[in-house]
Amino acid sequence: MKGLKFAVAGAAAAGLLTMFIPIGEGPIKMSMFGVLSLMAAWKAYLIVGGFGVALVVAILGITKPPFKAPLAGAALGGFAAASFAGEIWNTLPHIGDAPGILKLFPIALVVGLIVSGLALAKPEE
Repeated sequence: MKGLKFAVAGAAAAGLLTMFIPIGEGPIKMSMFGVLSLMAAWKAYLIVGGFGVALVVAILGITKPPFKAPLAGAALGGFAAASFAGEIWNTLPHIGDAPGILKLFPIALVVGLIVSGLALAKPEE
């Protein structure tokens, strides 16, 4: 399926965006990456790395088609790593409580997992 590589790139870019946009009220604003870096740095780096891998392989599929199964598998692995580090199973039930842009984080993970899984199941030829 030809359009899936664009959806993978969009989900990965949206996920990276949510990691670095400052959030908060008043004079103290911090990104999700900054908060996670203070609490559990390995999670912050794994999430950014997972989204980064998915974005890079999607761009590879866009610039040098086709988006074959190994690239889709790498994107799926990136989203899976980010989902594990982001504890998606704890995040999804509280999506309504998240402030503004942070609602995009679990959505980007779920969409990325689904779309890269579809791309792995039906790679371009």
